[in-house]
Amino acid sequence: MKIRCSHCGALYELEETLLEESSQRVGCSACHRVFVAEEVQPPGDETPLEDEEMEQLLAEMEETLAGLEKLGLDSSREPLPATLESDVPPEMASLKATEVPPELLFEPTPESRRPPSLSGLLLILLLSLLLAAQVAWLYRDQWLQQPKLRALAEHWCPYLGCTLPPERPTAPAFMVVDGRLETAAPRRYRLRLLLRNQDGDGQPLPALQVSLTDDQQRLVARRTFEAPVYAAGRNRAFAAGETLQVELLLAVPSDRVAGYEVKLLPAGI
Repeated sequence: MKIRCSHCGALYELEETLLEESSQRVGCSACHRVFVAEEVQPPGDETPLEDEEMEQLLAEMEETLAGLEKLGLDSSREPLPATLESDVPPEMASLKATEVPPELLFEPTPESRRPPSLSGLLLILLLSLLLAAQVAWLYRDQWLQQPKLRALAEHWCPYLGCTLPPERPTAPAFMVVDGRLETAAPRRYRLRLLLRNQDGDGQPLPALQVSLTDDQQRLVARRTFEAPVYAAGRNRAFAAGETLQVELLLAVPSDRVAGYEVKLLPAGI
């Protein structure tokens, strides 16, 4: 009988006994693919195949079938998942995804965050201190204009070996016309001042920064007094040329006071 390859159309003549042994599945020697052998009625004008060519084709076909059997390949080429599913237990094969017992389900492990180490915390603290020091250095001139910060810097600079920039000169509306420091009791001193407004317009009273020094001009104590402290009830604006007498009783934890210095600062600083 004559058969034709369903893939490439190659024509062969094959004995029916060979087809019964191979379950009607043969291999094409032209395209090397397996197809189901079916008898083909050749056209009337076709010439019969020669014996030598037929023997060669039969030999190639037998060699192909022998190679397939040797390799143990299945000519049906069933998909791979069907083979993998054969290891699933029968009682689990019929279960759907929603029917799986809860004890067989796996839940994702929550991601654990490790706390920062001690070295990491120390590094963050060191970087924060360096950043704060840089900011303080960049704005040192503005900060030193604050009386409290400048007083603190003047106190510690002799120990740290640093120098402070000179204070910005100001032209206060008030000036100290007269002043006197007296000893009132042990470690108690009375300071009398006379202030005058030199400005042409009315001005509020300034703040008084009083510094007490020893006989070597070293700072002993310093304090700033706002107008409500040294001039109670006189918070009004003072006209040009108007004067004000101030008396302060100072308590100092030292008996080395020998001099004083008074600076007039804008109110509220």
